[in-house]
Amino acid sequence: MDLTLYEQADNIIAVIKKSSAYKNMIDSLARFESEANLKEKVNNFNQSKRMYESVSIYGKHHPDYQCASKSLVEAKANLFAEPAYESYLKSLKEINEELRVFSSEIEEALRECLVTKDQVCRKG
Repeated sequence: MDLTLYEQADNIIAVIKKSSAYKNMIDSLARFESEANLKEKVNNFNQSKRMYESVSIYGKHHPDYQCASKSLVEAKANLFAEPAYESYLKSLKEINEELRVFSSEIEEALRECLVTKDQVCRKG
């Protein structure tokens, strides 16, 4: 079995882990775990989201819908106002963009070598 591909994948993972976006994301997550204020905001958001999801399946006429909706909006606003959360989202977006570009490049490379019933590999 040729392990070259796996070694290259490990190298790509190492490059991503060395990036500032990845380090910022890990630092932000550590802050969420260590700071009680942030942890409480995340827990409030998750609890409000679960409550909203359990009520919203019954529609807007459920007696608790207004309360659940308001609670979710407030919890989301409190969480999204945190600089640590904004930093986390920004870093996550950067990493996802890097991975999207990388995936597109792999897709393009594979497309060039795609063999169909009417065509042969252009690279072979």
